[in-house]
Amino acid sequence: MVGINRILKAGARRFVAASDTAWLEPDKLSSEPWECLGKILQPPSDELWHFGGEIYVGYKDGSSHYQDQFGRTSGSHEYLAKSHPGSPDRNAPCGCGSGQTFRNCCEKVPLDERPSWDVYSIRERNLMFCRAAQDILGFDAGKSWEDVRRELSDDQVKQIHEAYESLWPGDTDLVALLPRPTARAFRGLYLGIVDPRTIAVNVTGWLSYFDQVVIPNPFINAGNVKPDYSPTHKSSQYKAQTIKNVLLLTILEPYIHAGLVHLLPDPADFGGLMHIVMDMAQERVGKGEIDEKDMERFRLLQRDELKRATLGMPLDALRGLIKRTSPEMSSEEIEQVTSYMKEQHKLDPLALLQELPRGEEGAQLQTIKGFNLEVSLFLAKLMGAVIYTDTRVHWQHLHAHTSARQGRTPPAWIPLVEKVKSARFMLGGNPVADFERRMTGSFEGMRTSWRKIAAFIGANSGKPVPKKVIKGLLKEFGRAESRMRREWKAIASTDSSFPPVQGRVELSIPEHGFERATVQRLLLTHGRAKKALPTSMAMFIDVEAADYRA
Repeated sequence: MVGINRILKAGARRFVAASDTAWLEPDKLSSEPWECLGKILQPPSDELWHFGGEIYVGYKDGSSHYQDQFGRTSGSHEYLAKSHPGSPDRNAPCGCGSGQTFRNCCEKVPLDERPSWDVYSIRERNLMFCRAAQDILGFDAGKSWEDVRRELSDDQVKQIHEAYESLWPGDTDLVALLPRPTARAFRGLYLGIVDPRTIAVNVTGWLSYFDQVVIPNPFINAGNVKPDYSPTHKSSQYKAQTIKNVLLLTILEPYIHAGLVHLLPDPADFGGLMHIVMDMAQERVGKGEIDEKDMERFRLLQRDELKRATLGMPLDALRGLIKRTSPEMSSEEIEQVTSYMKEQHKLDPLALLQELPRGEEGAQLQTIKGFNLEVSLFLAKLMGAVIYTDTRVHWQHLHAHTSARQGRTPPAWIPLVEKVKSARFMLGGNPVADFERRMTGSFEGMRTSWRKIAAFIGANSGKPVPKKVIKGLLKEFGRAESRMRREWKAIASTDSSFPPVQGRVELSIPEHGFERATVQRLLLTHGRAKKALPTSMAMFIDVEAADYRA
């Protein structure tokens, strides 16, 4: 016992605790040389064959649990491992799997602070999942999106979610895989709902101004869901949601490959965080009210879902619905209307083109994925990201349940806040065209300006700000804004189908930043507390249609 206490105390970073005060000073009770302590935890040399270390547990309900001698609950350390490239050439792909060159990624990052080079990265796993989904759905065999929507089977839904679960098993060390903070990238973490219908105006469109964006993966991990609601056990319930998720994955794949979008699994899926985070959120929210403007957006999305479900009804049920709601219509008119409705349904890329069984058997589960406040702050600190949102409730909570409530914006920053508020950020609204423009370097001036603003605010949080520096940042932002407008005008003049959307940004730079005690607790127990950065800046985005050419 004394020897073990010596080992534990030697490994403690800051504090030690014990139920007996004598145990707090094991060095006084033991004078053994340090090298002798290494033998304490070894099994007897003549009985090594008794100690395999693996544990298998079977339960009455038929489920089971496994862990190896190191506490790992899956074999992912073997099948997700990759060979370490050693020290690559400066212009070769970085060993962390970010997709960037070593020179622009990990070269100047200390070895103990780099993302893992020994297992597949977040980006690599997302690309592996994209390829797996494409293969399972038959894209590699020439299937079209219409074919997939018409032929999607329960087994395909199951295989897709099994692939996702295998890439993100419960013993994943997600923190070790996260991209590290860097002054080279203005990284935004989106606090809101991820959906293929809104992705162009809250993620891909804003990548004209962010270097990188972090969003949650829309797929749920079947390993964390009860069998009755699991996509691997009740796959038929997830057909419609799988179509939606796969379409989103397809839209984002080029952005993922280029390292522009980091698609993260929910951190609450790992390390026993789920109940901890839920308890934190419940304590914070209580019986909070939803903002009416946020609710209107949800209603619009749900009306769209209802329309899709209605158009997807069997023909006889659809005829009956029309007859009940429009009794004055003739049989011929009803047939014309149902035919038109089915054609419109076919044109909807999110529509499942197959008749589902009636009643509960054909019911479809819908999932909504998004980071909550605690998880967003946790990730933002570890990744050096700025939080941005288009959801008013999230914005209110950012300011009501963090240190932001304790102080106002320092007067020195007000001119910048007002300048940003008056700017108009144009969004193309087409993820394919947005990606092409981004890869050719469009709007680099605006990204450079934001990069400098975020870096300076982060490095000087809580410190006096020289007016000369603010003046310089304002001047550079003004030049970048003028150049951005010229670039958008050039695009609008050559693209007759260009549908401009206008975005506004409300910048918040509270004196004490966005700190929260519960998040600090998460960082101490599940993160890298020594490297956690202050979250000094947040952005609220508001999007509206606009005729830019006018």
